[in-house]
Amino acid sequence: MKIVGFICLLLVLTGKLRGQGTPDYLTEINTLEDFVRMKGKPLSTKYGDIKSLKLVYHRRSKKLHYIESTRYPYHLDFCEQVLDYYKGSFNFNYENYTQTQGRDYYLANINLYPAASIYVLEFSITDQIKIEQIEELYDKVKSTFHIADSIYLFLNTSALEKRFSESNSDILTVDASDLYSGQLIQTIQPGKVYGKLKILDKLSADDFIEPNTIVILNGNANDIPIVDGLICSNFQTPLSHISLLCQNRLTPFVADRKIMENTAYLDLEDKLVCLEVSEYNYKLYLANKDSAEAYAEQVNVIEKIHELSYDTSFQTLLKIEDVDYTSLSYVGAKAANFGEINKVLKKKSKYAKVPENGAAIPFYFYLEHIKKSGADRLIEQLLSSSDMLLERELLDSIRTVIKRYPVDAELVAQVEAHMRADAQYKRYRFRSSTNAEDIEGFNGAGLYDSKSAELDNPNKSVGEAIAKVWASAWNNRAFYERRIFGIDHKNLAMGILIHRSFPDEEANGVVITHNIYRPENLGFVINVQKGDVPVVNPEAGVICDQLICYSDTDNTFYTPKKIVEYISKSSINNGEAVLDDAQIIRITKEIATLKKHYYRKINRNWLKYDFQRFALDLEFKVDEGQIYIKQIRPFR
Repeated sequence: MKIVGFICLLLVLTGKLRGQGTPDYLTEINTLEDFVRMKGKPLSTKYGDIKSLKLVYHRRSKKLHYIESTRYPYHLDFCEQVLDYYKGSFNFNYENYTQTQGRDYYLANINLYPAASIYVLEFSITDQIKIEQIEELYDKVKSTFHIADSIYLFLNTSALEKRFSESNSDILTVDASDLYSGQLIQTIQPGKVYGKLKILDKLSADDFIEPNTIVILNGNANDIPIVDGLICSNFQTPLSHISLLCQNRLTPFVADRKIMENTAYLDLEDKLVCLEVSEYNYKLYLANKDSAEAYAEQVNVIEKIHELSYDTSFQTLLKIEDVDYTSLSYVGAKAANFGEINKVLKKKSKYAKVPENGAAIPFYFYLEHIKKSGADRLIEQLLSSSDMLLERELLDSIRTVIKRYPVDAELVAQVEAHMRADAQYKRYRFRSSTNAEDIEGFNGAGLYDSKSAELDNPNKSVGEAIAKVWASAWNNRAFYERRIFGIDHKNLAMGILIHRSFPDEEANGVVITHNIYRPENLGFVINVQKGDVPVVNPEAGVICDQLICYSDTDNTFYTPKKIVEYISKSSINNGEAVLDDAQIIRITKEIATLKKHYYRKINRNWLKYDFQRFALDLEFKVDEGQIYIKQIRPFR
């Protein structure tokens, strides 16, 4: 059966059958109607709109139950209410997920992946089940699940992959990369919006896009201008700059690998349309002006969320040991957080640290440079303009003036002396640290530039690096992003974080200290890539390792199992994981230390959640086995 026809039939049956009276369970699945009648909601959204059917195999009776998965959302519910299990959840979990001998039940799901039109047997990531036990259940499923020629076993953790590779089992398998590459639709930011549809082959933050425009992008973009809605043909990682931009702007955003083949959608170009992005799917359809205007009246305009301020009393280069979170007002959020991380890791960590020989250039030097160069007069003109074309000309002029005017010679001398103090390193990274990034409600990811400088290299001079970073405060994308959120341009100030650079790192990555796929569960989401290949702004078609690690607490059920659950694997590492499980678990534990510190000490200044839902966004590197934490910010 063709995939499109299969999906259509599934949708029709779902509409007809769901809601009708159903039994508690079936012992066989004979038709697609049976599957649809018994299926429930998947436990995770990481692969989009999959159809999930729970099953319970009672070992003593050798009876397989395909359970009504909406009525019994958890296996325990069914076992207690139908099979009379009475020992409670703690014993149930231990007996049927942790121990392997003497189990009463085998517990699993059969998930339908409509895009690939395959059925997949999947066990809980916490399940320590043996391969011979999997084979016992697999054979029972094959003999009772009559609507699929083949059923695949999902190797959903590195531990299960290892157990299977060491066995002689001939079960058909799929791994995370197989399922990730088989997805057709990836919803990133839900929402509904009206606008004129434009179809583009490329898009950058400097492009001029008219207001009330929805864009179909054939390909990928790392930075985008303000658009009202976005559909692109390339998948994104949830932690890429474009994903974070759309999430922070609340811009409806979906990736559809087949969008450029959908003539019904492409024929809507230059017409008024409505884009609706839901949790798993999306709709794009012709709209009328009245509907668009009525909807626009309901949408709340974002009010000013942050008045900026700065302190110019610090007028010398600061060593990172003299900077911490209380330094926000004079060095900016990135440098202040870097100093805070440094203090915590020095006290509490054996395996992680910040990049060596760090320092911070305070706001004072930027503000003086702006005055002396004359950029302040151009900024005043910019802030009084309402002409977008003139604004872009002025932004370009501001950047040019900042870069051409000589940086204070005494500051350059201080920075060079600091760099020479550690003879081990000659190359350094200069990174923006403004009072308009990494703050509550506005992370500013990807808005400003980082530059490198090298001692005794006139083509990579310290003064040039400083000036270029300062100039990036007035990047088009930064200016318009601040405007969207009502950020105060007039009092913008930029410090600079300096530390040694990494010319040949082993890996780089991003961590979110929250399970964005199952918010009620433990787990840190980690994206990691080989070498210095970017995670947050990758080339089109380049996929990184995406995974969840559950070693973020001392939970007695999860932590001893050392669970590493993969969503995808790097497309440039020959199908192998970029880092091994021990490295991933160590990174998770080190970052858990930082999460605890920020929750207890800094959380009062940020959004207040319970600990599990309190989320940070961290960037890290691994160089010669050493873990480096290079940035931390609140995650919305």
